[in-house]
Amino acid sequence: MLAWSNNPFGKFTFIKEDIADKSVITQTFEAYKPNIVINFADQAEVRYSIDNLDAYTQSNVIGFYNILESRRLFRVIVDGDNVI
Repeated sequence: MLAWSNNPFGKFTFIKEDIADKSVITQTFEAYKPNIVINFADQAEVRYSIDNLDAYTQSNVIGFYNILESRRLFRVIVDGDNVI
């Protein structure tokens, strides 16, 4: 996950964590208060998703849901004034 925020250390922060761990995502949003979040944690390979359905589901479904839910709870602003 890449979090852009108005932090004193730079324009962005790369966070290497398990996005399926909801507490990690919540702590990250609390700590960094990001303006933009980019998820690089998807499992894109079809063969891998068939052979490793649990890992695929944890990353692509549960992890992405955790990011979306944290965006909603922490009211991350998108497109000026629309909150997702």
